[in-house]
Amino acid sequence: LLVAQPGASGFSPYTLFGLWSAAAVAVRDLIGRKIKLDIPGIVVAVAAGAIEIVGAGLAGLLLEQWTWPSALTLAFAVGSSIFLIAAHWLLLTAYRAASVSAVVPFLYMSTVWALLSGMLIFGTFPNALALMGIAVIMVSGVAVVGLERWPKKVVVSP
Repeated sequence: LLVAQPGASGFSPYTLFGLWSAAAVAVRDLIGRKIKLDIPGIVVAVAAGAIEIVGAGLAGLLLEQWTWPSALTLAFAVGSSIFLIAAHWLLLTAYRAASVSAVVPFLYMSTVWALLSGMLIFGTFPNALALMGIAVIMVSGVAVVGLERWPKKVVVSP
């Protein structure tokens, strides 16, 4: 709530996409760890990409007027799809090869990149409340990773 700072004045249906995206990422990460190792990661990544295309297509049909994209827009969409599938495959491979505590710090870097790209590309700067919310989220994540690695005391009963 500190980061998104929802309010009736700035609400639009597009605001829900951010919340849906966060929920979908959490589900993807939880399900991804349970996928059998004999299923190739690229199959999972392409399937995730297909689900995203269907979801984005349905959202577009509900909220937008359909127009045929230009060749340049289509090229950008294909290029971003390739990067998206590669990202899914790499993330799934990371979760399969390492513990969650080893992967999570890299996921938090996406927050840093999002802030930097927002500032450099779009000229948007988060306010103090949003920065405080981002700090709370990042400190919580680091604390969870730290607590997972914290040596556990062995209690020996007499």
